Amino acid sequence: MELIEQRSVTDLKNVQDALSELKQMEKRNLSLNRIKMICMAVIASMIIIAGTLMMISVRRFVKKTEEVAVSVKTASDNINAIAKDLNEIDYIDLGRKLQSIVDSADESMKTVGASAGNLEQLISDSKTTMERLKSLDIDGLNDGINTLNDILAPLAKFFNLIG
Repeated sequence: MELIEQRSVTDLKNVQDALSELKQMEKRNLSLNRIKMICMAVIASMIIIAGTLMMISVRRFVKKTEEVAVSVKTASDNINAIAKDLNEIDYIDLGRKLQSIVDSADESMKTVGASAGNLEQLISDSKTTMERLKSLDIDGLNDGINTLNDILAPLAKFFNLIG
């Protein structure tokens, strides 16, 4: 019986050791499960943040793409309007008008040339006139006018007395 008791005590001790070991394992598993939950929460938070940032980037990209599309549409409309205007131009009539302008310019240049000739003659005549004016004896003229004045002044007085 002692042997049975001793075995029972040994078995009991083994069972207690096993239970103690199970409790420790359960505590470790509980700690590991908590760490797993925290890691999963962190990963889930990172996925949510990454998704949110990605959505913001996608929205910005879509907005920029829409702006570019509007700009391209506007540019296309402008190009089409210019093409339509260019198609409406009567190039033959435009050529005639340009030729008319060139002809008028030629006539104007001929007139300017003729006027330049007249201007040269005018300048030449002005030079001749200036030379003649320079050759005049101004002092002699002034003396002649003074002499004439001296002669006419008494006559003027005489006629004023009569009249």
